[in-house]
Amino acid sequence: MTDESQRLIASLTASDQLKGYLSNLEQLKDEGAVAEEQYVAAKADYETRLASTSHEVEMLRGALSARVEIVRHDIATLRPELGKGDVRYKAGEISLAKSRNMDKEVRTQLEKLEQDEKQLASLLTADSAAGLVAPKTTRTQPSVTRMKPKTESTHVPAESSAPTVSTSSSRFSASELIRSKPRIAALVISVVLLISVRMPWFAPSEMLSTESTTEAGVTVSFLVGLGGLICGLAGIGIAFIRSGGMRGTLHIVLGVFAMLALGAAIALGEIPLHNSYYRQLIVMREGLYVYILAALVLIVLGMLQRRES
Repeated sequence: MTDESQRLIASLTASDQLKGYLSNLEQLKDEGAVAEEQYVAAKADYETRLASTSHEVEMLRGALSARVEIVRHDIATLRPELGKGDVRYKAGEISLAKSRNMDKEVRTQLEKLEQDEKQLASLLTADSAAGLVAPKTTRTQPSVTRMKPKTESTHVPAESSAPTVSTSSSRFSASELIRSKPRIAALVISVVLLISVRMPWFAPSEMLSTESTTEAGVTVSFLVGLGGLICGLAGIGIAFIRSGGMRGTLHIVLGVFAMLALGAAIALGEIPLHNSYYRQLIVMREGLYVYILAALVLIVLGMLQRRES
């Protein structure tokens, strides 16, 4: 449907509505529901708007008339093409399959043009929008009760609106979480990241006393402990956000933040891994590797969630 066709249907719809409003206004005047001054002002407004709409309808019909002539010319030009493929096949120029394909293409184009001509012709002769459907356009017939004075209040039971408010859009559905594998994985990895700061990060090497115990990440570094706790808890909560794009972005941010916390702890000397002597005194344990892996995986899962959305 062309832009002119949609605009014509919209104008016809507006014209129908204005005529309905005028009819309602006359009824209200007869019932004595509006004052004379209000009636005169409203009628003049509706009639002015109706005249403008009618003028627009006539202009659009003029444009559609030209369009109809073009479509009819195309039909007249294309119709003789029907059967040419059969003639060329019988003459031995082309194969039967190609002949049928040619005729099929011409027939398809003709059917489309004839359908366009029929729709345009119906628009040109239509006095109202009744029976004409515009895409994504809903026409509501005006109601007299909507224009009645406020003295006639209409009682609407409170129960009638309650079910509409309490829809599933205001509640989180567990099935939404289950349907997204990256979302579930991000939730699990956030738990792992949270646990990793309580796992052993460093143990004494053979150079130190065997009585020394292992140290967890949260005791090794304040920054690492804080970063792991914040990112882990936040990652669990973010997994329940509905928007996949926002959820993925936030998981990426958390993964990057966790890695930055580790980098800051090393740079500030809380974890002096850049010191060769320190590295001889300790043995890196699984907690450090789990923390790094969880942060990196959380970044990847965030990217997957953004793509999934």
